[in-house]
Amino acid sequence: MQEEFSPEKSHDENVKVAIDKILGQPTNLKRKKKSSEDHKRVLFCKIMDGIILAEERSIGLDEAFNLNLEKYNQVFFDIIQDLLSYAFNREQMNLLNFYLYDRYCADGAVLDLVDSEGNHVPLDTPTELWFVIKNAE
Repeated sequence: MQEEFSPEKSHDENVKVAIDKILGQPTNLKRKKKSSEDHKRVLFCKIMDGIILAEERSIGLDEAFNLNLEKYNQVFFDIIQDLLSYAFNREQMNLLNFYLYDRYCADGAVLDLVDSEGNHVPLDTPTELWFVIKNAE
């Protein structure tokens, strides 16, 4: 008897059922263990998303309630900047700062990164930034 999907099963178990049905035979699924580099990338993306969220919330509070948190937040941003400077070289920090602060225009447009050869490099997500930064090591 072939297994069926069930809400009581874990997501992984239901994925296995789907793959078994597609292939028409039983399979064994094994998780690939994340490397140290994978963990660093996930943490980096979480940090970038957090910085952007904090900045957006600050701007939203300023616009909605005329509550300027720039001086209050600056201490935290300085600490984060120092920690990032500890982990990345100057060229990588320039890329980080471009991504976080310089790619947005006053009219809301988002600029692409232009490399030394004039190629446009999209930086829409922290993951894309991560791979550009890793190439700048």
